[in-house]
Amino acid sequence: MNVNLPNISDFENCLLEAYAKIEKRKLEFPLNLSEENWSECVKSATAEFWKNIDIHDNIYFIFDDNEELLDVGKASSKNKYIRTRLKQHFIAKSEDTSSKITEVQKYVLHEQRLTLYVATLRVCPEKYYQMAETFYISHFNPPWNKRED
Repeated sequence: MNVNLPNISDFENCLLEAYAKIEKRKLEFPLNLSEENWSECVKSATAEFWKNIDIHDNIYFIFDDNEELLDVGKASSKNKYIRTRLKQHFIAKSEDTSSKITEVQKYVLHEQRLTLYVATLRVCPEKYYQMAETFYISHFNPPWNKRED
């Protein structure tokens, strides 16, 4: 049996239009970073950055220093604050969720690239934000979203 969803292309077009308009915010890392001082240094160096992230947004995008998309994600269903979710990727990993902190540390410490860009988006109604995340991942295929099975 086939199920054809009405206007799914409208949904996709709307998401692509929103993506084209997102504001990328520059996130710079300090020079003196190491694995040992990571959490403390990044937390203090980025404190002002997080204040500009709208807590009501529910999708995030992480870009490299050439503004190429690396990762797409969403605020978790348990903790709906996008700032908290992003900090798990940049400052300290929570034990009960996945995190891209390993990728971020490799990018910054090993590749010695001190700039990333972050953008956020609010998908409304909220019940569609998980579908939006899935669409962006399948459409753009960002490298940090690849699963290793």
